Amino acid sequence: MAEQAQRAEWPSPAPGGKQEYLQMLGLSAIHKCAGETQQVTPHPQEVKIKKQQQEVLDYLQANKIEFERCDIAVNDESKMFMRENVPENYRPVSGIPLPPQIFNNDHYCGNFEAFFDARENNAVYAFLGLTAPPGSKEAEALTKQEA
Repeated sequence: MAEQAQRAEWPSPAPGGKQEYLQMLGLSAIHKCAGETQQVTPHPQEVKIKKQQQEVLDYLQANKIEFERCDIAVNDESKMFMRENVPENYRPVSGIPLPPQIFNNDHYCGNFEAFFDARENNAVYAFLGLTAPPGSKEAEALTKQEA
């Protein structure tokens, strides 16, 4: 059987469709069609989402901030929670928020852009609704503000 790699654009998936899950997570997919294997190359938006997700995870791990990673591709309950709990004013034009979306329990903290801004301003703990640990840049900045 001949194998041929081919770049293909994602079709617009129906809401909740498998391709939408793949798009949200930035995963590649391999399809077999008419005896040929076709590699579906990730769309640039998928790559961007995956990089953003990894950047958030790396930061949380590096700073030993406990978190639970929810994979909306395999957990419909998590996907519905995300979609229902992102405030309207933070939703994209399409109305469907894309990951990463960050929550502290049921409290919506923000999307990647808000996380990035908080990180740049040494305010991630405040963004997450947590107390900054003593000795952290954020705790030191808060101490200076209070003085």
